[in-house]
Amino acid sequence: MSRAGADRHSATGRSRLKGSISLLMECRRRERNISRHGTVTGKLRWSPRFDFHVEADGGGYWMLDVPSRMTAEVDALIYTRVIVRGIRIGFADLYLLRIEEDFRPDR
Repeated sequence: MSRAGADRHSATGRSRLKGSISLLMECRRRERNISRHGTVTGKLRWSPRFDFHVEADGGGYWMLDVPSRMTAEVDALIYTRVIVRGIRIGFADLYLLRIEEDFRPDR
């Protein structure tokens, strides 16, 4: 067994690894909390594949997780420019908190 393998299986090697993993997890937790709330501006769309989503002005798509109480409000805004505020729950997923029509001219 190599010295690296011995260190990895020794008590001191494990405690060092455990400390670095907990530090990494703490950094990721802080990063998630910083970027958790999001605001996206773009065109609201609907498709059978993606359900409600926003084509963002900067490019890309944001899938919307729409609470049932807001479905009628979102339906009324399909194919218009909107400002969406929500909580980021995935890579490109937002849990919808607020949606409003964007009356600014197209960019």
